[in-house]
Amino acid sequence: MALAAVLDRPLPDTVNQVRRSVIHAPEQALGLAVTTVDIIVVDTLEPSPPPATGSAKASEGEA
Repeated sequence: MALAAVLDRPLPDTVNQVRRSVIHAPEQALGLAVTTVDIIVVDTLEPSPPPATGSAKASEGEA
């Protein structure tokens, strides 16, 4: 599996969470046992900008 990840937390933590999810999904949905998931990080992504606060929108409406 190839993965592009945001570096908002340690990369090994992200990879392990993805691995657990990929192993867990077929067990729950199909009853299939997955024993190994190889993950290769192929790219890192920039974090998303924080959402705009309500104060900026309120001041625009008052002008």
